[in-house]
Amino acid sequence: MLNAECMADPPQPRSFVSRRVHDALRTQIVTDGFPDGRLPTEEELRAEFQVSRAAVRDVLTRLQQEGLVVRLRGIGTIATHRQVTVSLQESHGVSDPAPTGIFDGAMRTRILDWADASADAGIAHRLGVEPGDTVLRVDYVAMLNEAPLGLATNYTRYPQAGLLRRDMFGVDWYRMLRSAGIDIGESTFLFEASQADTHDARLLGVAEGEPVLLGEQVIRTAEGAVFDVAFIRNPGHRLANTSSYRRAPAELEPDPA
Repeated sequence: MLNAECMADPPQPRSFVSRRVHDALRTQIVTDGFPDGRLPTEEELRAEFQVSRAAVRDVLTRLQQEGLVVRLRGIGTIATHRQVTVSLQESHGVSDPAPTGIFDGAMRTRILDWADASADAGIAHRLGVEPGDTVLRVDYVAMLNEAPLGLATNYTRYPQAGLLRRDMFGVDWYRMLRSAGIDIGESTFLFEASQADTHDARLLGVAEGEPVLLGEQVIRTAEGAVFDVAFIRNPGHRLANTSSYRRAPAELEPDPA
């Protein structure tokens, strides 16, 4: 018969323990779980999570590297989270913007380039045009509260591109489309983790190699025709997407006869 000592769970690696504590603290930080911005002391965290002081320090160091806290000698650990959250539904541009949200007039754009260009094979395939066909290419930085929130390159096919003007693009891409009378029928995204290269880092105000969220977007008309393809880079610590989905109530099965 196994004794109680043999049946006990084996000690877990410190990395496992640190990860769990990190997740617990991180969710409190990003959901404003520390109203005054001050985290508990190392000793209080050690007692709360029943972990070693070394594990607590591992977690706080990681949170600091992620830009979520600062550790000040003689003061303690202070949350510095300034992340913007936006629903995926809004990010797609297919619904009305939420009041006070970033797509409700809060953003501003800094246009880097606005010009006709020849579609290369990849863009042509995505847009359903021939390689070498003329498309509108727009490079810009989306700004929020004077800070870069995203870097994007949009390729728009004609005739939709002919409805767009540089002076119309002051707030966000979707508002410009609406101003031009262009309705979005469908929008799809592919999201991937990436790192800021030298170009991204300079324009987004982050360190080279810092995590960014890379999104490839395809926008279609109500009839299902692709008219715009975009490549968007967001700093991981400045923007987060939220998503929710409710299951429809199941229909009641008829009782068996």
